[in-house]
Order: sequence, then C-alpha cells, then structure tokens
Amino acid sequence: MAAARTPAPYPDVLVTSRPLDEYCALFGLTRAQLAALPGPLLDCPGGAAGLAAEARELGCRVIAADPAYALPLPEVAAHALAARDSMAVAMAARPRLYPALGRCRTESYLRSWDRARRLFTADSAAHPQRYVAAALPRLPFADDTFGLTLSGYLLFAYPELCRVLVLRAADHRRRGTGK
Repeated sequence: MAAARTPAPYPDVLVTSRPLDEYCALFGLTRAQLAALPGPLLDCPGGAAGLAAEARELGCRVIAADPAYALPLPEVAAHALAARDSMAVAMAARPRLYPALGRCRTESYLRSWDRARRLFTADSAAHPQRYVAAALPRLPFADDTFGLTLSGYLLFAYPELCRVLVLRAADHRRRGTGK
C-alpha cells in the first residue's frame, strides 16, 4: 500500500513543477530573450518549478519566491509530487480541458513536471538563498529589482487582470515609458 501524501501547505493551492519550456510557452518567451534580460528574473510564486535552475543555465540571475519555501525542502517536494498526481488524475478525467498539450501525451507532459521537480529540489538544496519564502502581494524586494517578473499563478487566478496588465505594458513600451 502506498504511503499517504502530505497535504498541501494551503489546501486550495497546488505546488506545481513547471519546466522552463512551459514557462516560455505560457509567456510567449524564448530562451534567447531570457538570456538577454537586463536584470534578474523573479518567479513568484515559484513552487517547485525548474525555471530557476534552467534559466540560470542560460546565464540568467533568478530568484524564486513562494510561501511554500518556509517549509522544509522535502515537504515542498512532497507537495509538488502530490500536485503532479492531482494533475494526472484531472488530465485523465477531463482531457478536453488541457488542449494546450496538443500532440504531447499526458505521460510525457507529466514526466516534464517530474524533471522540473528534480531540478528544483537539487537547485534549491545547492542554492537556498535563491529561494525566498514570500507571498504576493507583499514581497521583500525593492521596486525595480528585477528585469522581468513571471507569475504563472496570476495567469490562472486572474486572467482578466493579466490581459489588462499585458495591454498596459504594451502601451508603455509603445510610448517608450518602460513601466
């Protein structure tokens, strides 16, 4: 009989393990764009994603922030594994809700999460200072610290707000105001 999984630190939140390629697809970014960032990258909430480790391999300076980082690393990894298992069940039960996978098979997609979780676990053990226990909306960083902030959570929790922010950012870029 399998051991019971540890419940998530926040019952209604999954600690996900997205790989860098999934972040690039979600945000319309390329590896070259990430490598060319003028400043550090913030991933918030970072969960157990492989983004920080993988982006660092491109030469990016990366900080991940997540309230789950207040937990011991093995617990964060266990929450991520439980989230992966939940995702597997959800994908099998309602595949039409996951059209973004395209031709990618569920098993292959879930293996990418497994790899990302392993990268996160190794990287956060080796570089704990790059993983900050913090939660939106109050983060312990000064304004303008980061060249880019990615928040996959916002994409799913606040899709309308994200559309407004993207449009506003595009408008600022078009006008040359930068913010």
